[in-house]
Amino acid sequence: MERKVRRLNYNFYEMDKYAKESGKKLKDLSDDEREPFVLGPLPFNHCCLRMLKYAPCYICEKETPWLDRKHGIYLCNKECMEVADLRYEAGEDFNT
Repeated sequence: MERKVRRLNYNFYEMDKYAKESGKKLKDLSDDEREPFVLGPLPFNHCCLRMLKYAPCYICEKETPWLDRKHGIYLCNKECMEVADLRYEAGEDFNT
């Protein structure tokens, strides 16, 4: 099974209208059906939660409060997030 990370910002209002018109649920729409509703990439601060506790970044070991929602690891910036996504797509599991 191919693993792919898609962190995209969608126009959910329009996508929901399309799903209702086509008689589907939002979660059942294919990537091709979702494509017209993409507004752009999801910002880093929407992909990660700012925690009270600081921990080392999984990629570069800098202290950071940002916990990635997708992988459950601490990441310090967008570049480290992209590296983590590439590692995930290559098959690495993040067991912390």
